Amino acid sequence: MTGNLLTREKEFYRMNKELDEETKELMKEIDQVTKSKESFTFKSQFPSAFDDFYAQYPLHSPREEKKNNALACDAESILSPKPDNSKNEAVIRVLQKKIEGLTTEIQTMKEELKKSTSRCRDLEAENQRISGVKDKLYHQNNSQKETIAKLDVQVNHLQGNSQEQMQENESLRKEIDSLKREAKQLSQQLHQVDLRLTRSLEETEKLRSSSRCSKIEEKELRAEIKKLKDNEKNNIRKVQRQKAEILQAFKKQILLVDNLKKQKAMLEVSRQVELTHQDLLSILNWKSVGN
Repeated sequence: MTGNLLTREKEFYRMNKELDEETKELMKEIDQVTKSKESFTFKSQFPSAFDDFYAQYPLHSPREEKKNNALACDAESILSPKPDNSKNEAVIRVLQKKIEGLTTEIQTMKEELKKSTSRCRDLEAENQRISGVKDKLYHQNNSQKETIAKLDVQVNHLQGNSQEQMQENESLRKEIDSLKREAKQLSQQLHQVDLRLTRSLEETEKLRSSSRCSKIEEKELRAEIKKLKDNEKNNIRKVQRQKAEILQAFKKQILLVDNLKKQKAMLEVSRQVELTHQDLLSILNWKSVGN
């Protein structure tokens, strides 16, 4: 873009110089026309610089071009080999107006050229700034390329480490899954153990309650047993006394039975004696009666 502006600026300078020269030539031709009033070929004596310039940078609209072409034709017809004073004056007026227009256009082009020059300088400064930024960015780019190369090496190294880490992570994941399963099993076992422990605690509490009740019952039973033992001892004493009394009574009864047996035997003996005595008496009586 800056190169194009510089080219256009040089082109403007060249065209401006050509316009100045052609204006001077035109003024000389006008002076010659007014002085000599001889015929001249307006179009053949001027090179095609204006045509080239207007073809590249048109200054008038197509309508104005047609009007200027008509004026040029009138000027050619007026500036024919048959000169006329009135026609020469008309040509001079036309040329003066055209010169004024060209002068105005040249002034406008000069102003545009100044603006373009200023803009070109600004663009050159901007171009220098951009070139500095470009150089800076170029160095930064080279530095970044070196950094990227280093980072690529690091990335490759990290990728290798990442692969190893991934393999290690995979093995760790499998180990973690195994540990999770074991932990789940242990959790289930622990839950069962907790349930058993809870039941055991409940049973232990029940047993403690039962033990306390048993101790109370045992204490009561011991007291009752002691009481029963005391009663039994008393009963044994009573029984022993009764036994002694019974033995004494039994001994007395035995003695009594012996006495009764003796008395019975004596009674039987006495009865036998009495029967024998009666028999003897009967025999004696029978004998006495028999005699």
